[in-house]
Amino acid sequence: MQVNPFLLFSGLGMITIGFSPILYWWRVKKAQFRYFAFGGVAWLAAILVKGLMDLTVSNGLYGFIHSLYSENIFLLLTGLYIGLRTGLLENFFQYVFVLKTKLRKGLFNESFAFGLGFGCTEAFLLGVGSFINLLMFILFPEIINYVPEQQRQAVLKQLTMSTWVVFAPIIERGSAILIHLFSTLLVVLSVRKAEKFFLLAAVLYKTILDGSIPFLRANVNTLTLTGIYLIEVFITILGVIGLIGVLQISRKKMLV
Repeated sequence: MQVNPFLLFSGLGMITIGFSPILYWWRVKKAQFRYFAFGGVAWLAAILVKGLMDLTVSNGLYGFIHSLYSENIFLLLTGLYIGLRTGLLENFFQYVFVLKTKLRKGLFNESFAFGLGFGCTEAFLLGVGSFINLLMFILFPEIINYVPEQQRQAVLKQLTMSTWVVFAPIIERGSAILIHLFSTLLVVLSVRKAEKFFLLAAVLYKTILDGSIPFLRANVNTLTLTGIYLIEVFITILGVIGLIGVLQISRKKMLV
């Protein structure tokens, strides 16, 4: 097995895109570090709860749904479950932090830092995980023998893909940060203006993103370069929507 070592740059790129926006906003906008930390803790809390759900109820629920419905209905219902879980949990923990801290005053720079902390923590840790995982396969290629046989060919394909795939996870994390930013500002607006519409919009936005995952994985071949970038087009579109939303909130001075 000849692992493509250039794939390490995808992890490094994710790590870079994870800490550089925080560094910029901290040094240029003088945002206090605690607001970035609040975002990171909110993300970690949501991930821990989702992880606990996967260890307890998710697999049983998937099996139950699969036994009752056709493949298309199964994908629709599991997508709804995954999407709502992300939308509700991530925005719930953000809502609590905004409500219980000075973020409830809705100042733009601090709210932006909170959103960066949330999205960049995800990008940084996923990048570290990707880099270490690939490095282990490069240093100890015999590890592939411990991968379950039904998954081994897919893992081998991923480890030997074209170097052009390096940009896909970096684009995805950049788009995800914009999505998290816009969603965060919507949550802050919901608290600041006592208007639940903004919170519902944030939940729906996140639900669309993660709720599409089962359908995309079932219908797009993610072991090909074309398939991978097709999925990135969808995520990038949501990222562009997030960017437009953030710019609109900033220009209209909705959080000052």
